[in-house]
Amino acid sequence: MVVAFGLLGVAPDAAFVLSVQFAIIGHLATTPGAIAWLMEVDRGAYGNMAKRTDRPRED
Repeated sequence: MVVAFGLLGVAPDAAFVLSVQFAIIGHLATTPGAIAWLMEVDRGAYGNMAKRTDRPRED
């Protein structure tokens, strides 16, 4: 990413700082989703697919 910023004319030290800031923001933005995913009891659709049937419910 530093190289890409350098090609855009950004100074090397500023490009490095900007790259690190983007990485930190990316990690902070995805942390809530990662925590929610790790705390999830039922691991989503794959766990529910085995329980599904093609028959309509008989109530």
